[in-house]
Amino acid sequence: MPVSVLTQACPGLVECVEACDLESPRTRALVESYTAPLLAAGADTLVLGCTHYPFLMPVVAEVVGPEVTILETGAPVARQLHHVLEAGELLAERSTTGTVRFWTSGDTSAFAKVVAGLWGESAEVQQVPTEYVKMP
Repeated sequence: MPVSVLTQACPGLVECVEACDLESPRTRALVESYTAPLLAAGADTLVLGCTHYPFLMPVVAEVVGPEVTILETGAPVARQLHHVLEAGELLAERSTTGTVRFWTSGDTSAFAKVVAGLWGESAEVQQVPTEYVKMP
């Protein structure tokens, strides 16, 4: 059976997520406007192709309905990372639970507010060392 792959740019959705604006009428209208052409073309599966989009899963699911499968890529990417680390013998030897730490090249206090809004709790936010940031 042939498969068609459709793509849809979604300008503004990342900004909605970063503003913790996950279910407002504006966000819903954006999701509706971006999914409508895909649904009209017969899409039966949506792949959330951005790390921000899983936060929009409830509104996306409500807009597209239960007949559309929604794939979130975080778990498959994490599994692939595990395979790559394992193949390179780079997995940590300990089996204890790690800690969560967030890094940003931007304003740490502003990002900490976003993390608290999306994560549901405060978390450590650190500045990415300048030697790791490529400047244009």
